[in-house]
Amino acid sequence: MNEVFESFLSEHNIALSPGQWDKLSVFEKALLEKNSVMNLISPKDEKMIKTRHVLDSLAAVPVIIKLIKQGMINPGALIADCGSGAGFPGMPLAVAFPDFCFHLLDSLNKRCVFLNDAAAKAGISNVQAMHSRLGEGKPKPSYSLMTERAMGKLENIMPLCAKELKKGGHFLAWQSLAQVSSDRPELNKAMLKAGLRQAGKFAYRLPAEENEKYILIFVKI
Repeated sequence: MNEVFESFLSEHNIALSPGQWDKLSVFEKALLEKNSVMNLISPKDEKMIKTRHVLDSLAAVPVIIKLIKQGMINPGALIADCGSGAGFPGMPLAVAFPDFCFHLLDSLNKRCVFLNDAAAKAGISNVQAMHSRLGEGKPKPSYSLMTERAMGKLENIMPLCAKELKKGGHFLAWQSLAQVSSDRPELNKAMLKAGLRQAGKFAYRLPAEENEKYILIFVKI
């Protein structure tokens, strides 16, 4: 890891063991091998997986640690990554929190097959990719925490995710500076519809990027 990468981890008190980094390296290798035929991430991102995707995923570590310390979420709880795609942020977070069970939800079955195969190769045993389309079927509010990083408009996604969230559960949404800075009456309406309230936000800046990014924190009431 380079100095800038390590500086980000140190700044946000993100500490992974060598074994955890090894698991992420095996996953990254599997992702690169499959990307040419599945287009899991943009080709221009292939050399920036660690900074653009892994670090961006791990930015939620201090948020989740705070929730654990506050007793808002306990080891063994079920966590869902909505629209997991190439496995971000769900796979790095599963590595960071081995005492929790992660479901990586995605609407494309072949991505789920890849994620389960890659997790097996990397020895990430607390994660399962599941072929699931949010909003279809009878909702089961079984998750204590849900994450959403790049599914589309938050106001459209939030109500669908909230249906799967337990009362008192938390929903973490990755957002850009432009998104957070804009006037979003539709988001406020969606939050009310979903039975959520905003419980805070976490700001961070990835290496070599000019603008801050945010993780918005919502709780189901």
